[in-house]
Amino acid sequence: MRTADAVIIFAILLLLVAVIILIQYVKRFRKDDAAIEAIYNASRRIPEMGGRTGFIKYVCELTKNITRADEFVYFKYDEKNKVLIPTYAESPYKDQIMDSSLKLSEGFTGKVAVSRKGGILNHANKSKVSKHIPNTPNEESSLLAIPMIFNGDLLGAILQVKLKGGLFKQKELKLSEIFVNMASEFFFTKDLLHNVRESVVQLIVSLVRNVEYKDPYTAGHSIRVGHFAEIISRGLDLDEKTVLTAKVGGFLHDIGKIAIEDKILKEKFILEDEDWKKVKEHPRIGAEIVGKFTFLDDIVPCILYHHKHYDGSGYPEDIHINGKEIPLCGRIIAVADALDAITTSRPGYPARSLQWAIMELNENKGLQFDPDIVKVVTENSIKIAKFVRKRFDIEDKKNYEEIAQIL
Repeated sequence: MRTADAVIIFAILLLLVAVIILIQYVKRFRKDDAAIEAIYNASRRIPEMGGRTGFIKYVCELTKNITRADEFVYFKYDEKNKVLIPTYAESPYKDQIMDSSLKLSEGFTGKVAVSRKGGILNHANKSKVSKHIPNTPNEESSLLAIPMIFNGDLLGAILQVKLKGGLFKQKELKLSEIFVNMASEFFFTKDLLHNVRESVVQLIVSLVRNVEYKDPYTAGHSIRVGHFAEIISRGLDLDEKTVLTAKVGGFLHDIGKIAIEDKILKEKFILEDEDWKKVKEHPRIGAEIVGKFTFLDDIVPCILYHHKHYDGSGYPEDIHINGKEIPLCGRIIAVADALDAITTSRPGYPARSLQWAIMELNENKGLQFDPDIVKVVTENSIKIAKFVRKRFDIEDKKNYEEIAQIL
């Protein structure tokens, strides 16, 4: 072979090696660039995320894309008991994972949580540091764990697992940490908001209970109205959020009575005009109380309009609307409220049967009540019958869980 030919061949080989190196570099760059782009997009989506569960799924999807992990577990930190509790998992062994918890310093994830620093444990199945979950195979695995820290507080931890000999790299850890640090702020904000709203729920429930204690007739009435409203809403084929809104609206519809004197509420005979005027203010008062909390805005029409008649009469008298102009939730509660009033004993009015109540509703459809809603009550009388005159323990918090759900 001539020297010139050898030089050409050598040059071609060098060029081929350079091209291969460049291709690998570009691939790696694109992979990193894709990961960074995903993190950037995620940072923009964080404010749009509504609930914790949906966001955890998104964190799982994104971090698994970054690291090519096979499994994902989110642990929430229980500060009171000093344990990490698995609350979300994507794994063939999800049930076993969800049944286990970690003390701080226990297992690789527990140690990472204590150190407040993310880490990698490749070949974890051969390490004494990792904790094997009972009833799962002790197969070849590698772990990547990142603590969720915000303002110095431990919120939880995220664990990723690679199987079948897969190994984690420091670059994958760094990229995951960038996103998890952003996610931690979201989780902290959600927890703070949850605690505030829990306090609001307790306040509202306390007000409802006080109303029920003030008026013996009202005891259990609000809960029954809530259940009637749910049945009616489902009969109208409304979406789940609207159904829940109507149910909670039923629970809270009489909350304005907290401002009315006990002697008026317990009056067994016909009220004087001045006292009746005070009673007629309870929808507006209730709407003002609930309206103080913006996240309960959808409930306000249920309360404000539950005594507004379909023909435009009723109260509040200064609000001039009728028919379908009256918000649907108000029309639903109006029927549910009347249904319980007719079938329950109260001052001056003996309890009537459900059949009697349905007959009375039909006689007043188009006048006091929305005809479509009355029709739904007639068609769902068997479901409604289960709650007629049913007694509820007003101290039972389960009756008010829906209030927390709607927040």
